[in-house]
Amino acid sequence: VNLPADMKMIGERAFYNCYALSNVTFDQSGSDLLIFSEYAFAGTTSLKTLAFPARLYSIGDCAFYESGITDVTFAENSSLVSIGVQAFHQSDIRGIVVPAGVISIGNEAFFECSNLSAVIFNEGLVSIGDYAFAGCSELVSVAFPASLKTLGQSVFYRYYVGDEYPCPNLDTVTFASNSQLEYIP
Repeated sequence: VNLPADMKMIGERAFYNCYALSNVTFDQSGSDLLIFSEYAFAGTTSLKTLAFPARLYSIGDCAFYESGITDVTFAENSSLVSIGVQAFHQSDIRGIVVPAGVISIGNEAFFECSNLSAVIFNEGLVSIGDYAFAGCSELVSVAFPASLKTLGQSVFYRYYVGDEYPCPNLDTVTFASNSQLEYIP
């Protein structure tokens, strides 16, 4: 699928459970902001890599829920400001460099992403939601930027109806020396 430059939104469930979808490209020349709605690419188990255009503004709730996505890249001048609730929940993502413009990461955004081993945050990130990285069993270290003000409940752990979702390999959590974070729930 080659998506045109003038596209402004990928609607709710647009490619939901399109199991065979393996290639999505974006015309990089567009100037209008682009939004991925809820469940836009959820269940696309054959889709492994995506290069997001600079004009991507928002990744909606559950946009890549239970998808096969392993690698995502963002343009240097990314317009992305938010990663929604459960955006990559139980996906195969291995690593992510969160662009500098991202202000918020929603609850359970990367919940049970068992292959996620690397997350890099840039300055500008203000909030991370509850259980955002719970169950990321391969995650080893995290460094939070000074701009972070709100850290949700149990960001790296969740207990639900008798099941535990820890981050057993997480051994280093670093906060910037000039951190604005005042409370860790």
